[in-house]
Amino acid sequence: MSLPSLLERGDPVEVCAVETLPDDWRMTIIRYLDNPSDKYNRRIRVHATNYVSYQNELYQKGDDGLLLLCLDLQEAAQAITEVHERICGAHQSGRKMRWLLHRYGYFWPSILKDYIEYTRGCMQCQIHEPIQKVPPELLHLFTKPWPFRG
Repeated sequence: MSLPSLLERGDPVEVCAVETLPDDWRMTIIRYLDNPSDKYNRRIRVHATNYVSYQNELYQKGDDGLLLLCLDLQEAAQAITEVHERICGAHQSGRKMRWLLHRYGYFWPSILKDYIEYTRGCMQCQIHEPIQKVPPELLHLFTKPWPFRG
């Protein structure tokens, strides 16, 4: 029977909702910043000094004193797409785009690695990238019969 028909008849319906969230890199830091008196390992305690929790959002303290909004992996993928192809669409290299994402105020730990992987899948970047100056075959080494002979 369907759920609406059970509700119309007045039969008791037991509902169990289980929601599993993906492992978010921000959760341990947010938990530590909300309650630092709990036991956490030293790595998390030291790492959390670079972050600030404000209005249920996690921010990283930037080198220049600005706060960078920490994104989860889904938000990061959307930010990469926006910066690479749409409004700012310059199809730049990884380090330049990391700088641009920092300039817009976004951060996540694997920002450079994720962006390099994204550009490897971009067809426009593959078409317009510089051609490698590699010879088509292996180099053949040879030795001269006498040293310093021209």
